Amino acid sequence: MKKTIVIVLVIIIFLVIGYGIYKIIPSKEETKPSSEVKGYNYVLYNNMSSTYKSLFHKLSTELEKEEIDEKVYATLISKMFLIDFYTLSDKITKNDVGGVEFIYTPARENFVLEASDTIYKYVENNIDSDRTQELPKVKEVVVDDTNITTTSYTHGDIIDDNAYQIKATITYENDLGYPTNIVLILIHTEIEYEEKTISKLEIVSVKEGV
Repeated sequence: MKKTIVIVLVIIIFLVIGYGIYKIIPSKEETKPSSEVKGYNYVLYNNMSSTYKSLFHKLSTELEKEEIDEKVYATLISKMFLIDFYTLSDKITKNDVGGVEFIYTPARENFVLEASDTIYKYVENNIDSDRTQELPKVKEVVVDDTNITTTSYTHGDIIDDNAYQIKATITYENDLGYPTNIVLILIHTEIEYEEKTISKLEIVSVKEGV
């Protein structure tokens, strides 16, 4: 009798643990990469919004061209970054910072730390999918041609005389007081892929604008 009780208890414990893991880990279908821009390391996941997916496919098409329109490239990744970064409603914890893949690679760790201590600071844990906190969801990002300019950018070891400055306007599903005007600076970096050098744009500055 005691042995039977112990076995039942063990089964119950495993069921509880299994359910807990199921609740914590997102489904494989949601986190499965559905597309990738090879060489640039841009990855699209199934759980991204339809707006983000549309921009991703436009980006993929642009980067496959023999002659890339850098203004289009810069505009697309700026919009994608702002959508993912300022949409907090789908983030699991304050450390689940969006848009990091578009940030200048050596600065990514510090960027996540700063974001988790500022705009992401009050994001409540949603590991159990029971969060009731209202968080922002980006509806649209607008970038006019007149708000895309080239500029000289120097910071530490970074020198780019043809960096891009982009002023963007964000609208949300619900206005919760989050930033609506953002100024981004994007610089050129070089990466090696299949024995060729790729010019990649990365964000080095994110500031609230007017």
